[in-house]
Amino acid sequence: MKKDTLRILRDIIREELGRNMRSPPAEDVMQDWRHVDGIHADVSPAPSQGGWYVKITTDDGAGDTPMRFFSDETSAKFWARNEVMKLQNKKMGTNPKLQARKFELYSLE
Repeated sequence: MKKDTLRILRDIIREELGRNMRSPPAEDVMQDWRHVDGIHADVSPAPSQGGWYVKITTDDGAGDTPMRFFSDETSAKFWARNEVMKLQNKKMGTNPKLQARKFELYSLE
């Protein structure tokens, strides 16, 4: 009984150590949408209206959006993040779905 418990404990510890050693840091996995070159997202509170304003501007002016109003901060940041990612993909000429598919095809070979 004691050997089984020790073996299970060792397996759990080994798995946790392996997972932490092989996993990339969270900041490398999730790109910060607030710091994209050439694209600026301004998410600011509007206390008098009880909501949040979002305005996205680009250095070349091609991707500028009109100021939008959201009732809560979560919705405002969600929309801003999606718009920044769309603009970045358009700027880089990439489609995330196609890139993921290419990765799958190359990794199978």
